[in-house]
Amino acid sequence: MKVFHDKNYESVLEGEVIETGIGVVLRKKVSRLGELFMKIIVMKVKSLVLGLVAVAMFSCSKPSFDVNVELQNAEGKMVYLQKVVNNEIVVLDSVEIHDNKANFIVENGNPATRYSVKVDGLKYPIGFFSENNNVAITGDLNDNSNIVVIASNAQQLINEYNAENKKFNDVSTDIYKNFSKA
Repeated sequence: MKVFHDKNYESVLEGEVIETGIGVVLRKKVSRLGELFMKIIVMKVKSLVLGLVAVAMFSCSKPSFDVNVELQNAEGKMVYLQKVVNNEIVVLDSVEIHDNKANFIVENGNPATRYSVKVDGLKYPIGFFSENNNVAITGDLNDNSNIVVIASNAQQLINEYNAENKKFNDVSTDIYKNFSKA
């Protein structure tokens, strides 16, 4: 190991230059110059091969999430997985419900994408934001007001908003009925 501190006057433009530092000198006897670089080359090749294998492994598998639908009284109905693209609904996949269950496997995409599930027999599709998380949709096809969507944090906020909105609508309906009777 070598410690150094040099004070030099380089030129009129640079002025006085001070260099301070520590240097390490490695000495190795080699019979040929190529032996000196062989270890470095072998390490670089191993690193390159390892890197290529890692890239190949990660590029071949596309992460996905599941959309599991479990609706009572929906046996034999068709269910369609949809998403909104440029303000238009695009059908991604469809499947027939067996044992009141259906499952979709969806490739991860933009986490802000709004998806929906349209089931034959339901007037409106069931919308959700997955944020690339697994989704569970449960309930009864004959009582769509109690269908529950469990998905992402954003979906949880939407569920809470919808619950409050339903309470408001129920109160508004009661007021309207009472006002109509009078």
